[in-house]
Amino acid sequence: MAEESRNEQSLDELEGEAWGPAPEGSTTLVAKVHALRQEPVGELTADDLRLLIGQKISLPILLPRAIQLLKKEPLLEATFYPGDLLAALLRIGHEDWQINRELIGDVLGIVARLPELPDELRQPVTDFQQTAGRIGQ
Repeated sequence: MAEESRNEQSLDELEGEAWGPAPEGSTTLVAKVHALRQEPVGELTADDLRLLIGQKISLPILLPRAIQLLKKEPLLEATFYPGDLLAALLRIGHEDWQINRELIGDVLGIVARLPELPDELRQPVTDFQQTAGRIGQ
């Protein structure tokens, strides 16, 4: 599927699984995730990506998009601090990287290009590097 077409579709459409509106009484986070799944992927902001990736939502679709942004600006500040989008990627865990192993080299490249590692990223980078090593990257 062409990248442009993917960017015009929502996660619900791309995955063929409509979550619909959040159930009544849901937390703000759940309501936000449900709403974001209905937005075109190309319109998701860095903060939207940070939130969804942090919740391990639609990683095969969203990781490449986030990596694309991080290649341009590795310490992109989505909401909290410079590099918080990168931190969300680094923290998703071994099992998720095992499934998305073809993207590990891209993330290692982004980390390697950082002129200085912010304190908030030191442990996540170390953990990710260990994960990459266990997976064989």
